Amino acid sequence: MDLTANDSVAGVESTGEVTVANGLDSQITNVEIVVEGDDIEMTQSRTVASSISQNGSMTAPFRFRPESSGEHKLTTTVSYTVGDDITRTTTQTKVIDSDPLRNSVELDTTAVGSGTDRALRVAVSNGANAPLSDVTVNATSANASFQRVLLENISTSTTQEVRLNATTDEPRADVTVTAEYELGTETERTTAETTLRSVPGTIDLTGLDVIRQGGRLQISGSASNVGSTDADSVLVSVADTENVTPATPNRDYFVGTVPASDFVSFDVYARTEGNVTSVPLEVTCLVDDTRKRQTFDVNLDRMGGSAQQSEQDSDNGGGDQNSMLPVFIAGGLALLVVVGVLVRRYRSGDDEIEV
Repeated sequence: MDLTANDSVAGVESTGEVTVANGLDSQITNVEIVVEGDDIEMTQSRTVASSISQNGSMTAPFRFRPESSGEHKLTTTVSYTVGDDITRTTTQTKVIDSDPLRNSVELDTTAVGSGTDRALRVAVSNGANAPLSDVTVNATSANASFQRVLLENISTSTTQEVRLNATTDEPRADVTVTAEYELGTETERTTAETTLRSVPGTIDLTGLDVIRQGGRLQISGSASNVGSTDADSVLVSVADTENVTPATPNRDYFVGTVPASDFVSFDVYARTEGNVTSVPLEVTCLVDDTRKRQTFDVNLDRMGGSAQQSEQDSDNGGGDQNSMLPVFIAGGLALLVVVGVLVRRYRSGDDEIEV
């Protein structure tokens, strides 16, 4: 006989097997194999077989649960019949060492989804030295309700993830996540605290720059989503006021969808009259099927790089050249008159000589 057993843990069912080999010169019949132990609950202990042939063998599985940690004796008894109904019995004892049960389960939570489709992704990691069974994961909050999820067994040193769909009443919910499970013969519980936030998509204008192009202002920048949900149908427009009018080629700019924590660049143009210090930009978007409208004043004086003029429109030479243009034109006309008079006199002189 040979008895082997897996590493066992107190209070946790484990397995083993007994191998019986027939070394006699004839077959044996009515074979019965029974395993017993001290301070051990046997959940499967007996196997029978009609016979084992000469030089043959058989393997009998057994299952057991140590009631405490430490050393335990497993005793195997094999009964069989040989020859003319002669019954024989063989016994063998083996000492095994059972570890104490160690409970070590961790929960890791991550907020997922957007808008009204918010949820918690919960990872259950089994760091115990025994499998978890009948695992239930649930979450509670004063401002949100969650689905309850049941899991199958989680083996030692493995992790399983579940998604707890949430129905929230407020933008913020303080949540307690609980995992209940069977570990050995005990019912255990592990909790974790987290916060579920649902900040709707919000557009802010960043990286703004203003450049004067002739009689127009080119305003460029980024439509940045500082919320945790997507913003759809984002449109940036120059607001039409008494002193500001939208200009071509882009009176408005359709940005489209800006994902959460992302940005999309835009370009719009405006014309101004009088003493204008800022240009109003209007931003409209759809967030969770709700239309939002915001207005931003783009300061032309204090913004870095704002109200910059291109070289052809700068005051360092461009204005002087334009002011000298009439002088050049008048000088050219005077020169043409002098040349015309000289030519006419020259022709008149030739005529007098011919006469």
